[in-house]
Amino acid sequence: MKTMRGKLMHLAAVLVVVSFLTFLLVNLLPGGPERAILGTNATPEAVASVRADLHLDDPIPVRYVRWLGDALSGDFGDSYTQKVPVSTLLADRLPVSLTLMAYAQLLALAMAIPLGILAAYKAGGWFDRIANTVAFGMLSLPNFIVAVVLVFFFAVGGMSVFGVHLGGSYFPATGYVPFADSVTEHFRSVFLPALALALGQVAIYMRLLRTDMIATLQEDFIGVARAKGMPTRRILLRHAFKPSSFSLLTVAGINIGALIGGAVIIENIFVLGGIGDLLVRSIFTRDYLVIQSTVLVIAVGFVVVNFVVDVLYAVLDPRIRVSETASASGHGAKALARG
Repeated sequence: MKTMRGKLMHLAAVLVVVSFLTFLLVNLLPGGPERAILGTNATPEAVASVRADLHLDDPIPVRYVRWLGDALSGDFGDSYTQKVPVSTLLADRLPVSLTLMAYAQLLALAMAIPLGILAAYKAGGWFDRIANTVAFGMLSLPNFIVAVVLVFFFAVGGMSVFGVHLGGSYFPATGYVPFADSVTEHFRSVFLPALALALGQVAIYMRLLRTDMIATLQEDFIGVARAKGMPTRRILLRHAFKPSSFSLLTVAGINIGALIGGAVIIENIFVLGGIGDLLVRSIFTRDYLVIQSTVLVIAVGFVVVNFVVDVLYAVLDPRIRVSETASASGHGAKALARG
């Protein structure tokens, strides 16, 4: 319990630091926030209105506490460019991005886990060599290049090579269809964007799992399982995969940041209308309050996901819970001894 309480306190401290740095994004703009938001040709009345609206005459600590309280209640202010609450923009765009990243992560893991297990089991064989070669190739391709290739072959008709037609118009090239509108069209609209995001991650996850699985398969308990006559499938999935998944879980959590960065580009290529598209448009229109709120949501999401990954370690391996409990007990015993 003490360990979990310590983790929660650490999470709270990190979130405070992240939120404060995000708050400073607007307040440290050259010329002041009001000039940056309204432009250099703004009237004195408009400048005074923005200063009053953002409480710019108050000290920064006071403004930060007020801003943080409003943000926790879901009030991120109003967009001076689009004339709507920022929370409305985020509520409209965030589900699209979360859906895209979730599908991309699930798709990447669904492909990488069986490929990594099989490559480790067949280490040094023809399948292992081919899988590693393809993985190296995928790592060298930016996801926006992959997106363009996927659109060319699977959305706009493909091409003919030596009289053989490759590809076709199987998926839409642009647009997003909500799940509630049509289940089939929803998955058709997000398949290519999710695949473009996932392919680069597949290479990372597969190679990482392969390396850990090869090491695990050399352990004594694997030899004991084989000596008992356990089926190979059970050995690989139950005895070897679980202890080999810690690095995979860590990287999957860290790669949320890479997925967010990739989603910004992919959403603009496929015109999905997610939070990445909102961020890019806000940058071009100098809509700084929207930029600030979007960065805050992304940063907090990244920190929380990594906290969840840290907690999941104890779920995957009970030995971590035992070691943490023993460590806490040891510290308590030392404190009593000093007392």
